[in-house]
Amino acid sequence: MLNKFLDYISTVPNQFFAVSSAERSLAEKGFLRLYESEPFSLEVGGRYYIKRNNSSLIAFTVGKNILAEGFRIIASHTDSPSIVIKPDSEISSEGCIKLNTECYGGLILSTWFDRPLSIAGRVIYKEDDKIKERLIDLGSPVLTIPSLAIHLDREINNGHKIDKQKELLPIIALAGNDKDEKFDLTDILSSEFSIDKKDILDYELSLYDTEKPCFLGLNKEFISSRSIDDLSMVYTSLKAFEESDFSSTSVLALVDNEEIGSRTAQGADGSFISAVLERIALAFSDKREYYFSSLARSLMVSADVAHAVHPNYPDKSDITSRVYMGKGIVIKYSAPKKYGTDGISSSVFTDICRSSDIKYQKFTNNSNIPGGSTIGSMTSAALGIPVIDMGIPVLAMHSVRELCAASDITDSYKFFKSFYSYRLSREI
Repeated sequence: MLNKFLDYISTVPNQFFAVSSAERSLAEKGFLRLYESEPFSLEVGGRYYIKRNNSSLIAFTVGKNILAEGFRIIASHTDSPSIVIKPDSEISSEGCIKLNTECYGGLILSTWFDRPLSIAGRVIYKEDDKIKERLIDLGSPVLTIPSLAIHLDREINNGHKIDKQKELLPIIALAGNDKDEKFDLTDILSSEFSIDKKDILDYELSLYDTEKPCFLGLNKEFISSRSIDDLSMVYTSLKAFEESDFSSTSVLALVDNEEIGSRTAQGADGSFISAVLERIALAFSDKREYYFSSLARSLMVSADVAHAVHPNYPDKSDITSRVYMGKGIVIKYSAPKKYGTDGISSSVFTDICRSSDIKYQKFTNNSNIPGGSTIGSMTSAALGIPVIDMGIPVLAMHSVRELCAASDITDSYKFFKSFYSYRLSREI
């Protein structure tokens, strides 16, 4: 599984590719695509998926009795912190062509300097009087963001505040000698797709590190890669979902925009998840009461990575609830409810791990450091169901390149498989 995970993550530069990859895999396994603009026609035992914005996807299987068992949901996010190319981004400056950009999510900015970078995303164009889109991944290194030499900033190692508008503009080419010759990014897009430049309407493009993910450590015990947050959870939950027994109504939600708060049409704080669940229930009963009764028997996992104790900064972690790479998956607690875990959901998590012989750890933030949040609390509030907020421990979270233990990837997959087959002995 681990080699396949590395192969997967090397081909998924951003959220659009994450959804495209998941769609191909599901279609190969017989899942049928549904469209939000059309009525749902579902059958017990059926396998389906639906997309929104081509950056979020929900797949599900219809169990024999939704009302009796509810939904079993695993949700993770397809996006990662990145640098996005602005419209009309081309700038000619001091003999070089650079692109105007802005930051998406909470990046560790310094990690983006002096790396081979490429461009990926989607291009929107007009063809045969229809608006269409295609994914684009230039693949090869075409940009870099060079650091300023230490000779020109002797204090750079004593703390340097990065000016995002000035310093995060990647170089893509040398400027031509002809002052009338203007570099245009759409020329590259047009050439890549053999589309007339005038037919290109817009694009959504971001930068990514082209260095391949790899095993690391004396015993190859680590994985070093971009976007471990949260493609590790996307991949392992997708594989577990595809291989589950489908006896219950199992749901896989891969949603966009978590890194910027999820308040979008395709984000977890939008209508996508609740709308799909309600339409599943209403496909078998015209009474909305059926939907709410199903929710009352449902359970959800919010799958997102957690902060491992950093060996160089151990004081940043909690004094007792400390989690370590290679010691098992993590359930996350938060008194201010940055995470959705409560007593009921944590008990289910523990029961699953113990019964399936899965290593697990318990995480809380240092009380002086609030930490990040996940989609757990917002989905729990919107749906009114218990949520297990869990993930794997990582270092360098939100760096251009993150680090995790290989064994934790495997353990997360085992947990997801066990979760989909878990049967509750009481109503929750």
